[in-house]
Amino acid sequence: RPSIIINLDKNKEQYFWGPDNASPHHFFVWLKELSNNQKSEYVLYRVNRNGEKQKLFNSETLLTEFLAPNGGPLRFITETVGLTTRIYDVISGEKQEIYQCFYTDYCGLLRYQKQTNTLYIKGRGDSDLIQLMALSLATSTSSTKVKTNIGKLAYENVHRDPEQRFDLDNVIFDSQTSSPIMASYHTDFYENYGLSEGIQHHINNIKQQLSSTVVKMVPSTTNTPWLIEDANPAKPHKRYYLYQPHTQQLTEPLADVIQALQVDTETLSEEDLAMRVAIEYKASDGMALQGYVTLPRGMDVRTIPLVVNVHGGPFNRLTGDNTKMAQFLANRGYGVFEPNFRASEGFGRKYMRAANRDFGNGRVQQDIDEGVEYLLQRGIGDRNRLAIMGGSFGGFSTLTGLTFSPDLYQVGIAMAPGTALTKTAEFFIKQADEKEKANVTKVFADRMVDVTNPIDVKRSNDKSPFFHMSNITKSLYILAGEQDDKVSILNVRNYASQLESLGKDVTLLSAPNEGHRFMHPTAVEAKFYLIENALNQHIGGKLQKSLSQQASHFLKKHIVIGSNQLLEANQGAPHDSAI
Repeated sequence: RPSIIINLDKNKEQYFWGPDNASPHHFFVWLKELSNNQKSEYVLYRVNRNGEKQKLFNSETLLTEFLAPNGGPLRFITETVGLTTRIYDVISGEKQEIYQCFYTDYCGLLRYQKQTNTLYIKGRGDSDLIQLMALSLATSTSSTKVKTNIGKLAYENVHRDPEQRFDLDNVIFDSQTSSPIMASYHTDFYENYGLSEGIQHHINNIKQQLSSTVVKMVPSTTNTPWLIEDANPAKPHKRYYLYQPHTQQLTEPLADVIQALQVDTETLSEEDLAMRVAIEYKASDGMALQGYVTLPRGMDVRTIPLVVNVHGGPFNRLTGDNTKMAQFLANRGYGVFEPNFRASEGFGRKYMRAANRDFGNGRVQQDIDEGVEYLLQRGIGDRNRLAIMGGSFGGFSTLTGLTFSPDLYQVGIAMAPGTALTKTAEFFIKQADEKEKANVTKVFADRMVDVTNPIDVKRSNDKSPFFHMSNITKSLYILAGEQDDKVSILNVRNYASQLESLGKDVTLLSAPNEGHRFMHPTAVEAKFYLIENALNQHIGGKLQKSLSQQASHFLKKHIVIGSNQLLEANQGAPHDSAI
């Protein structure tokens, strides 16, 4: 029976930090409290199911990572100062640095094995790829096993991607011995590697039974069941199984309950889903790039309209899992191209750093445009029916595409778009805590633009769409939340207003209660309807007319630039149903 264990208030800087992996009946919380000398500090507690708190650590700053093995006391912490992340051993009561890395190389705490005095971490070390590493705490810094001067202790590589292409995603440890037993990677789809013959045998057996490209699992070295998640992109929803190691069989828990719940529910079938394909193409400078294409069923791919859906970040990546947007667009008859352009994470340091801060009208946007050309030259998509869309950085890329490749795309749909990276950086820095402003400024200078350097500001502005808006010749739709804490709504409104004053075909939907992403169901429905209508009008995909009264009212009220012709043009008009 549910019961309240502890009340936390974010306004009072009280945070839930997740369960204790060593015990399923305990979890960690940070509470901001007054110390004995009346100074504010963060206190880390381990809480049991009765709400009893065990104090583990206090700090002036909120730690991002820590390990308190076997119920405590606190043993390891990480701190980031400037662009360097440091791992400390605090067992003696003082911070003893044992490893450090550049912040983009990531060194994250995973597990401590007491028997061998070994700390397992996730990081690059001297490799291009993020890997599973073991730090021997018994090794002195003068050891010949030290492979790099960025670490304080010797480390050894335990596992990295055998394909030498992808960063490590997840590691599972034995609950009794704390030895690593499985390493997993977001490859083109998803791959699990057993770190013993026994575990790999079971992984192979599960893969054979499910025939899925995306299987995630929590293995065990005992006879307890494994939890299995089948996220096959060819299936309409995720399925969960228990795998019994002793019988080597999968069972579907609560299958009868789930089936009963679905009796009166309209569900998708496998035939409703579009095919998702991983591709690799070469940029004009020879760099190999990865991405995904989702193709509608039953249509000639040579004549379909094509939508480029650009991911945000820009230091994120798309995976082989299905995305709602890709399936929605494919259902309406569009081919969908989702590029993992350089700067995307998950493919190694070189891939990510190859962007070389060249955003806007530069190398990264070139990757996207050249990916479109790659598909067109191989008979996928109609060159005269191309659209570009995306959110956050994807919105910035949309503006960039319409501005600097005006003959390539027929329409752009930008959600929560930055209009210039300098403006985005300034807004981020302004939002940051006073203690973090300097660090945020350094991160932006390293990855995008140094707003303290006038020469670098000019370099970035020369490539940003805000300063070249007269180049736009095609229709642009902008969707923005007025509570966005990452992109200034004032900058977005200013940009749209200036486009309107230049006589450009621009529509702005400004949602007063939404943030960086639309979350309320009515706002989400309105967003998808606006996208569907815009694409239908400009590149001719299918259109599903149905719209709730709430969403219709939302659109009419909050489209603040551009008329409601988008809605009026379809009032009472015949329309195509969804595929």
